[in-house]
Order: sequence, then structure tokens, then C-alpha cells
Amino acid sequence: MNEQAITSRFRAHLAAGKTSAENKRLIVPHILAARSSREFWEGANYVQHEPGWNQTEWTEGDLVVEDKFTLTEGQWASNLFRNSDLARRPGRYIWRNVLTQPQAEPFNPNMRWGCREYNAPERHFIDCDFFANLNSHGAYVSPYANTTFDRCTFVRCGAQGLQIAHRPMPHAQYGPDNRPYEYKPRHVLRDSHFIDCGESGPSRSFSASYFNPGSQGLKGTLLVENCSFVAEFKETFDYLGSLSTGALLVSPMQGNPIMTTNMMERVEVRNCLFDYTKGDRAVATIRSTDEVLFEDCMFIARDYGAVIDINSPNAYTGTSKCKRIVLRNNKTEGSVTLRVFPEEQDRYDDFLLRLDVAASDGREVVIDAETGAVLSDRPLRADVSDTLIQSIKDEREVYFGGQ
Repeated sequence: MNEQAITSRFRAHLAAGKTSAENKRLIVPHILAARSSREFWEGANYVQHEPGWNQTEWTEGDLVVEDKFTLTEGQWASNLFRNSDLARRPGRYIWRNVLTQPQAEPFNPNMRWGCREYNAPERHFIDCDFFANLNSHGAYVSPYANTTFDRCTFVRCGAQGLQIAHRPMPHAQYGPDNRPYEYKPRHVLRDSHFIDCGESGPSRSFSASYFNPGSQGLKGTLLVENCSFVAEFKETFDYLGSLSTGALLVSPMQGNPIMTTNMMERVEVRNCLFDYTKGDRAVATIRSTDEVLFEDCMFIARDYGAVIDINSPNAYTGTSKCKRIVLRNNKTEGSVTLRVFPEEQDRYDDFLLRLDVAASDGREVVIDAETGAVLSDRPLRADVSDTLIQSIKDEREVYFGGQ
């Protein structure tokens, strides 16, 4: 059976009633077992310098890396260096079936990035795995165009699994990291899975972070579909006894102008599992987006009250504001609350709306994110959803023995 057949059968609602350990293994082992063979990527530490350097040059067309694995001895497996004038790259940059990991014998504890990429063009990661990078990020990309992660895994990345950080302006002590967008960017995170990200890095954060995935003049879109985010660390990392961080962040951040209009047209989160234990922050935080959708998702909050935050305080959001929220057929275990914040709020204890996400189980709830008003609340056809769930269970029994 090919890998696409495996991932297309992932259904978040089937995680209900399972332990955190079971949900960590719900789909990832099957994906990894289906990977094609890979050969050692000997030159992985020396990638895409400007012409005149002694290492790999990228002068024309798409750059494609396929069927490779690394045993990283230094800080990164691959580095797309900042070209000095931030000129356009020659084409797209594509990885297919690439594994980044630290050297094992002797173990390299200093690896920080599976890849660190400045001024990235249209960027695609397909069937890629980021494993045991205990200090920082699996993939850290500063793009000026579309990005895609399709059928990827991020296992025990110490800070974040992936970070998309569009920064066309100077920030802190740094100059710009990438060119401005030239068209409306589309970002896709599909059939990808994050296990125990944020456990050990000094800058632990959300498993998937998108900083300015769009701009005021060229609004972006983000689709997060058929993904799982599961974390229960072995040890606590703060005085609160936290055992996980958060899953998804979409937000304006430094290196961009303060927002006066929204940076995003739409953020869609569909058929995703969020399973977190004693988290130290929101499961998902979304800002500066016209419409936000959570559909057919499973939220599991173990030993704490989990939250989804919309329009929470942030220095870079300015006067931009999410406008509309749609919750459709989401299921929960434990306490999971949607919180909608008022404009110009600088505190985390005042809300336009607090809504139990379980209210959308079998229903569609539409919310005005600017006022907190519930615009509509209607039931979905239960007979259709029940039939679909049963057929999925039957298929899973055939393919995975009911796992």
C-alpha cells in the first residue's frame, strides 16, 4: 500500500478514548514504514551559497533534493544562506523523501535546525521527516512565496517542528531575511504530524508557527488538513508542571510593519488532532485573519483546561482583527474553550466570548470575531457523519488492524 493511501485515511475523531501514547503512534509509524529508501546526503551542510563560493551553487531552474538522509554533525543539516541582495532565487526549492537527524554515534547534541533557510522561493517539502533535533527547529524557513508541507513528520524537535517566518524588514539586531511577497501566498500543511515538539529546546514554542504568512497588500491563505499534534513530555519544564506547549500559531510578528489591515484572508484547520497534556499556552492562537475555520477536529486536553485564542494581545497586530470564526463538527475530551478577545486588549482576562468547543459537536457555530456575537448555530446531518465514521472505522480495521 502506498503512503498516500495511508495518510488519506487519517481521521482525527478516531483518536477519541485513546491515551496520549496511543495517539502518538496513531499514524506516524505507518507513514515511516512506507517511506522509500534513502541514501546519505554527504553535502547537506553546504548548500546553496552565492556564486563564487566553493560549495553548491544554484544558478538556474528548480533545485530538487530527493531520497536523502543526513547524519548531522554541526548546527544544521542544510542551510540556505541569505543572498546579500535578497534577489529572487532561480526557481522553486523542493525536497522529496528527505530525513534530517543528528549524528548518532557519537550523538551530536548541538544540532539546532533540520534546515535553516533565508529568502526562500516557492518551497515544497514532500514525504520529509525531521527527527530528534533536540535544541531547536525541524524546518525554519523565511520565504517570499508559497510553502507546502505534505506527508511530513516532526518528531521530538526541541523548540518547534516548523516555523515559517516572513521578515522583509530589519528586526532586532538583524537585517531583512527575505524579499517581500510579490503575489498572494498560499501555505499548505497537509497530512503532517507533530510528536513531542517543544520538549527540550531553549526556545520551545508552538509546534507549527506561521509569522506573517501574508501581508497587508497581499493577503495569504493557510490550509492545515489531516494533521496531528500530540505532546506529553516525560518531565515538566516549568514551575507549573507543564508537559506540553501548543500546536498552531498564525500571527503578525517582528520584521514586518504594524498591521492596519489583516494579513490573511483565511485560515482553515480541517480534520486535525490536538492532544496536549498540561499545556503552557493556547493550543492554537490566530490573529489578523478575515475568516478562521475549525472543522472535524478532535481536541483532547489532559490535566488542564485548553484554549483556542482569537485576537489575543500582540504588539505587531496593530488595528487588524479576525472577523469571522466557524466551528463545525469538532469533538473534545476534557475542557477546551474558544476565547475571543476585544480590540486593543492588552490583558488575558477579558473576553468578548468564551465558548465550549464541544458546542460544535455535530453542529456549525458561526461567530462574529469583532463583537463576539454568535451569528448562527445549526445542527449538521448526524446520519451522514455517523455513516462516514463507521466506514472509516471499517477501513482502518482492514488496513491497520483497528489501530
